[in-house]
Amino acid sequence: MNLSINPINESELIHLYELYRLANEPDSPKVPFSFLSKDGKQEAMKRFDIQSHFTVYNGKECIGFLGIYVNTPYANIFYIFNESQRGKGYLSPVLNQIKNHCLKILTEVEVLVAVTQPQNLASIRGLEKSGFQNEGEIIDSGVKYLEYSFQLKR
Repeated sequence: MNLSINPINESELIHLYELYRLANEPDSPKVPFSFLSKDGKQEAMKRFDIQSHFTVYNGKECIGFLGIYVNTPYANIFYIFNESQRGKGYLSPVLNQIKNHCLKILTEVEVLVAVTQPQNLASIRGLEKSGFQNEGEIIDSGVKYLEYSFQLKR
């Protein structure tokens, strides 16, 4: 396993858009990014700030994406892996890299926060293996999630 995280580039943003849309809008028409109108593309690009999104690589293969949204002193983390790469134990080492990134670069961040659905056992294992603590259930738009946090130590 040779995992690395890198700031996202514009061409990778297209793949992220597709993953995000499939995960969050499964019943929407499957309109590829390339077929969106100019306004539709601009709207999609606004969702994903290049400065706060990263690609996850295993060697030379892009296996997923990760985003950080800072709301000082918190940083909310989201992640999504390509379907074929899920459940392989990548989350914990990737989260450890993000912790180091926050310690070095995002010095205003004190607590990392992530949520996952209760049935996503692989995500729960990865969060707990990397030291995140279960803070309990939250409900967002009628969907139940488990909230996890990690206190950064400087």
